[in-house]
Amino acid sequence: MNFQEHIINKSNKDLIEIYVNADNYQPEFVNQVYEELTKRGVSLDQYIAENEAKSHTLKLLLEQGRKGNEVYLILGFISAFLGGIIGIIAGYTFSQSKQDGPSGERFYTFDKQTRDKGRIMMTIGVFVFLIIMTWKFS
Repeated sequence: MNFQEHIINKSNKDLIEIYVNADNYQPEFVNQVYEELTKRGVSLDQYIAENEAKSHTLKLLLEQGRKGNEVYLILGFISAFLGGIIGIIAGYTFSQSKQDGPSGERFYTFDKQTRDKGRIMMTIGVFVFLIIMTWKFS
């Protein structure tokens, strides 16, 4: 996609703002903004360093994952103990959900402790579900 016409009409300040907040824009657009700023002779050294620091910080946060909501974990365990499919799905979601990082790599959404609880929840849900199905159809 060619964004050149749109980029030419923007001021240096606007283009720098786009470059600094590259996460909010398509990569092709950001690349063309970079080329335009370079063409205009704008020094991006400071902003490149800021972007790298920002990307590094975001990557560290994504590697850690976020803590799962205790209420949803409790509801998931209750559903799993009752043999509910919702408990199995919640356990799978907590244990397997991933999100994309700034440079395309994939990270678990939740921290290790939440993922472990999700695996336990899913296992309990499957186990109880199988017991209920065996009991019901025997």
